[in-house]
Amino acid sequence: MRKIFKYGDDLNTTPVHKALIKLDIPTIVTTNYDHLIEKAAEENGEIMQVVSQDADLPYLKYGHQLIKIHGDFEHDNFVLKEDDYLHYSTNFKLIKTYIKSLIGSKVILFIGYSLNDPDIKHIFSWAKEILGQNFQRAYMILTCTEPNDIEREYFKNLGVNIIYANELIEGTNDNHTEQILGVIELISSKGTSTLLDEIHNDIFQMNNLNYVYGKYIQNVLYKYNIICDHCSINMWPNEKTQSFNVLFDTLWKFFKGEDITNTFENRNDINALNDIKDVIEKSRFTELYYSSKHNHQEIKISNNNANDIEELMISFDYEGMHTLLDNSIHNLSLSNPDLLLKTAFICIALKIMALRKNLCKFNNCGKKRHCGAA
Repeated sequence: MRKIFKYGDDLNTTPVHKALIKLDIPTIVTTNYDHLIEKAAEENGEIMQVVSQDADLPYLKYGHQLIKIHGDFEHDNFVLKEDDYLHYSTNFKLIKTYIKSLIGSKVILFIGYSLNDPDIKHIFSWAKEILGQNFQRAYMILTCTEPNDIEREYFKNLGVNIIYANELIEGTNDNHTEQILGVIELISSKGTSTLLDEIHNDIFQMNNLNYVYGKYIQNVLYKYNIICDHCSINMWPNEKTQSFNVLFDTLWKFFKGEDITNTFENRNDINALNDIKDVIEKSRFTELYYSSKHNHQEIKISNNNANDIEELMISFDYEGMHTLLDNSIHNLSLSNPDLLLKTAFICIALKIMALRKNLCKFNNCGKKRHCGAA
């Protein structure tokens, strides 16, 4: 096996390896044993954390990851024979669980596989074993294959969206490599959609809440260079962050009510914007600012779900909080679970506010808001 796979030889990376790295995907999962993906990352000035055995997983840190689910030659644990597949759950317990969580929570893109590949069936059997149909849809690039609507619909019902390269790339019907590179290039060119997908995935989990606590939205938006303060959301375009600027422009136009349906080919992008808007409108934020060196614009956010508790906490209105608590206590009932939860939250909030007040006194800072001690 080492001879066939040229283990130890200084192999050259291919254009496909380089294109994968430029996609800037946080996690790559491979069934290959070689070092070409991590080598392509090094050539691009990046370092990937490689996991090829269970013992590697506890040491994973934030950053780019390469998960070799079939092991490698260094650890002599590569999966090849039928017996290796049968005993996979025993030999790769942690990795199997980790991959299940990825497939259950992330959007997966399969590159370089066929629909009949046993690895594909193996991986999806893990997800369905635990999650049934409730997992993120996956995408698979099929090269040099004529589109088949029956096949497309069949696998879509199984959770796999087929991307037929023949429909997207012209003049390369018999070249797998050129078709893969062409599709990857198309994916890379959709930078706005990718950022929009990321922010949507982060914020959509709050969609079913009646009210969204401001700090949770603030934590999400901060990752995209969007700053939140008391009741406003602020976007500051910067010539060094063009991808974020496009996202800012899209959000601004959408919240402003402009028609941007022609901006996107995929209806899912409009749905994502609606979801983001719905969540923000259920929070304390009432204003959206779009500022640059020479221009400053603002619009009101339609907010019909302002939460009195959060407003009182932000303004450190102890009397108002106690009044709210008194009114709630008098109306408590087992038939009104929402009020029970609200009352419990007020009690916790008052304890937190009292702690902050005492810390401010201890530090003699005299500030009611934005205290470092708090």
